[in-house]
Amino acid sequence: MNILKKPIDYEGLEEELEEALKEDTLYELRNSAKLRAIEQRVPTYEHFRQMVNGAHLKPLEPKDKAEKTKISWNRESRNFGFKNFEEKKGLMGVKNCLKVGEKAKLREMFKIELPVDVLGEFLSVCLENFDGNSEKIVEILQEISECRRFQLTATFMNESDKLTCQKLFCRLVSEGSSVDKLADKFHVNFKE
Repeated sequence: MNILKKPIDYEGLEEELEEALKEDTLYELRNSAKLRAIEQRVPTYEHFRQMVNGAHLKPLEPKDKAEKTKISWNRESRNFGFKNFEEKKGLMGVKNCLKVGEKAKLREMFKIELPVDVLGEFLSVCLENFDGNSEKIVEILQEISECRRFQLTATFMNESDKLTCQKLFCRLVSEGSSVDKLADKFHVNFKE
């Protein structure tokens, strides 16, 4: 069939025209960027190349910028009734977990990670609420030691948190709890 007798593809022609117009616009932008670079006497070819490659970019306008929103790094904590966890520094969360049946929420709540400052607060609250709760505290410590990235968190505890941890494990041992493996996870060496 003769090429002149084929039907005209108007959509294809329109797409081809739009593509050619885009290429022409880009060519003009790059050419003007080259001229500007030469006028500004850029020091190296790399600077020249960056100006030419970035010629099509436009600066953001104030309306284009999104408002900054506070992002919760631990979204799971909202699902378990610990809405003010960060504001209360975890104290209410640990006290609630000392209640029967609440310790299972800890691993789910911190399935992403357990922040270092929150771990320190956990240890402090466990030490403050130690009386009559040694079994529950061991269970809580076992739950949080199985959280993701726990070893990293335990490694970066500050000195006061390490001291609190040491005191807590010494009290647990004095109560007769067997916590040797758990103490290793918390980097506690109370055998010295």
